[in-house]
Order: sequence, then C-alpha cells, then structure tokens
Amino acid sequence: MGPELHHVSLPVENLARSREFYAGVLGLIEVPRPGPFEAGPKSFPGAWYQLGSGQLHLIVSDPGRASPPTYRTNKKLDARDVHVALRVRSFAKALEVLTTKGYRVGHPDDFKDMRVSPNLPHQGAGFPQIYILDPDRHTVEINAETLDIAPERLAALDIGIPREEIARFSHEATRIAPP
Repeated sequence: MGPELHHVSLPVENLARSREFYAGVLGLIEVPRPGPFEAGPKSFPGAWYQLGSGQLHLIVSDPGRASPPTYRTNKKLDARDVHVALRVRSFAKALEVLTTKGYRVGHPDDFKDMRVSPNLPHQGAGFPQIYILDPDRHTVEINAETLDIAPERLAALDIGIPREEIARFSHEATRIAPP
C-alpha cells in the first residue's frame, strides 16, 4: 500500500479570522487537537479540521521564531500557485453558498474574488473547479466530480467564458444534471 495524505498545515496570522473562513464560509468541522498542543510547554495556537481521512491544520506561528512562516503577501488569486483542493458533492451548491456570501468572479476585493473553471470539454482538468483566497492569501480550490449546474445558470455567473460557448456544449457531453 502506498502513502496516504495525513494532513496539510497552513500558517495563519489571525486564528479567529481563519476559523470564520474555514468553518463559516467552507463549512469545515473543527476537531480537537492533542492535549499537549492546547496547554503546556509545547502548546501553540491553532485549529484542526477533518477532511475525509486527512486533516487541515491551521497554525499561528510565533512571530519570534528564527524562521518566519511563508505567507503569500500581496499575491492575487492564482490557480497554478500552491493550493489546497477540497472535493464537494455539488458544484452548484458550492457556487450558491459562495455567491450568497458575496463571492463573485472578478470581484475587486481579492478576498471575495473567485475563479470558476466549469470543465467544458476542452478545459482539461476532468472536473469543475472554483478558486478563492483564504484570509492569509492561501489559494483554496473547491471541486466536484461532475458539473451539476444548467448552462443558463452557469452563463448568468459571468465566469469569463462566452455565453455562446457555454450554450454550445450538451448536457450529455459534460454530464450536467438539470437545475
């Protein structure tokens, strides 16, 4: 048996702000951290979230450390940069939740901007994707196995793909479920 992903750690500056994003926006469930990390000489601020069989660990770094954490300071949303990818059951529901929370394609606020790649036949990834930034500018990808949104609804999101191109692809070719 080969290795399995155990966890991914991300440095964060403000734990409350990061918790609001990961639990409040993405809906992740926080799990308890080991006791020594919560109290005692080896304790440090952080939060852990369960992701299937793996976990996401948010760690507030000590500013006095000799080796400071790596932050993506002033970087824009970049789908080809280092990122964490989360698989969801419904692409349509993920888009609905994010737009309800103020996310839009091309939003002038970097922290409300999103990129959407619906995986039209020529786009290549094999699954639809959404990209957003967390409060520390870590790129987060949200993807689903299938594109479960009607072309009309997708076109209305103004994702940067011409409406004619979205209208051309068939339900069968892209495995789109009706709205």
